[in-house]
Amino acid sequence: MIKWNEGREAKEKYESHEFEFGVKDLTLITKYINESAIDIRDLEEKQLDFCCQCEREGHIQFNPFSMDDVIPLVDAVKAASQKRIQDRFPIPITLNEWRTINQIDNEEIQRLLFVMLVVAKYFHILIKRYDLSYTTDYRVDMSDAKIRKLAKVKLHRDSVASRTNYRGWLRDNGYIRLSGRNQIYVLFAEDSGEVIETVTDYDHMDLHFDRINGESIGTCEKCGQLFRQNKQNNQRLCSDCRGYKKAEPRNCKCLDCGKTFIRMSNNRRKVRCDKCAEEHKKMLKRERNAKYRGLKD
Repeated sequence: MIKWNEGREAKEKYESHEFEFGVKDLTLITKYINESAIDIRDLEEKQLDFCCQCEREGHIQFNPFSMDDVIPLVDAVKAASQKRIQDRFPIPITLNEWRTINQIDNEEIQRLLFVMLVVAKYFHILIKRYDLSYTTDYRVDMSDAKIRKLAKVKLHRDSVASRTNYRGWLRDNGYIRLSGRNQIYVLFAEDSGEVIETVTDYDHMDLHFDRINGESIGTCEKCGQLFRQNKQNNQRLCSDCRGYKKAEPRNCKCLDCGKTFIRMSNNRRKVRCDKCAEEHKKMLKRERNAKYRGLKD
């Protein structure tokens, strides 16, 4: 299964400290930490500090002196040191591929086949980038439910693209090949050709499809997400980036003890954790009292 938002998922797990203590989640978090790590030793120390902090806060059970807890950590660091956060590289769609899809007279099947093509080309690029031991064919490594969701196609009983027959129809007409385990392979994908569209927003493949069809689709100047343009065709930002956005809480380092604490968006002057802030407050009070006694004397 493709993790279209691996960076976002890693960030959420890292900042919330809510994850399963296993190699899968640990590797994802370690890859996120690795973005700023200098070397493998630095990465090990950062991951160890992170797990110890999560253990102190009660999110996980972790003992740095137990081999059962350390081994998954070591395996995650080893795996994360060899790979980075999965990036969203652009997927080119050629004119010949689009003409093949456009031959179908049913828009629902067109949308489903377009998503299959993008997913198959995504894995084809991924395999070549990381020298993975997969077939060189254009394989669609994604479930039916996920394909329908990305294509924004809701299937119903009387639809040509119903759940029971749309893949069989595409197979019988030579668009895809189905393996013995019902694995999908796209037959008309190509490595080169005249590019008419480059898919970059994986979450909105339906809008890429509509843009090829000539609809007015804009690209957000801030986040790069696609959105439907208004009648005036003058919007520059998507709905998520337009208007006021409340700042989110941030992880900050205490000025005195160096520990990490969460600072709310409405308290930007806070530079110390609660414990150090209380000690600093008492110190200022003692200084004021001493100054007052000196003036009184």
